Amino acid sequence: MLTISIKKVKRIFAGYLIACCLLLPFTKLSAAELPHELQAVLLSKILIYERQLKEKSSLSVFVLDDASMFDAFSRLAQAQQSGVSFSNVVLGNKIPGKAFDLIYVNDNKRIKEAIDYANTHGVIIATGKANFVQKGITLGIGVEKGKPQFYLNLTTSLTSGLKWEQNILQVVKTFQ
Repeated sequence: MLTISIKKVKRIFAGYLIACCLLLPFTKLSAAELPHELQAVLLSKILIYERQLKEKSSLSVFVLDDASMFDAFSRLAQAQQSGVSFSNVVLGNKIPGKAFDLIYVNDNKRIKEAIDYANTHGVIIATGKANFVQKGITLGIGVEKGKPQFYLNLTTSLTSGLKWEQNILQVVKTFQ
């Protein structure tokens, strides 16, 4: 098992926080949501802390009803400069039948079916709305005190069969 030191984790995230601070003055933020491009980049960096995803050479992403987020993940896939490589980014208006590595959901009405999908297929459900993580979405990113903040639902992670590196607990707020 490959482990990453806490010092290295802190150094990696310090670099991203500096990038965020440089990008934030040029973006319009709501109280709880980061710009789509920044969400995609930051989510790609934290996905390497899930042991099963870390083993894959590239990941597939399904974006549910969010064209802007689809564009952000697509640009990231083309740039191939993220923490992980994306080979397949798909936009759709309903939960897919086949398995994807990551499902992005930003619609409150779709949370239950997304959680059911995660439990069936053992995948990560991500969102840009922090309060959705309290409702059962696996992984979220939001803004807290003007800075990006990751959120992780431990219950959904467990029922989906996800295996997170211990180091992730240093950089996320957790919910049960």
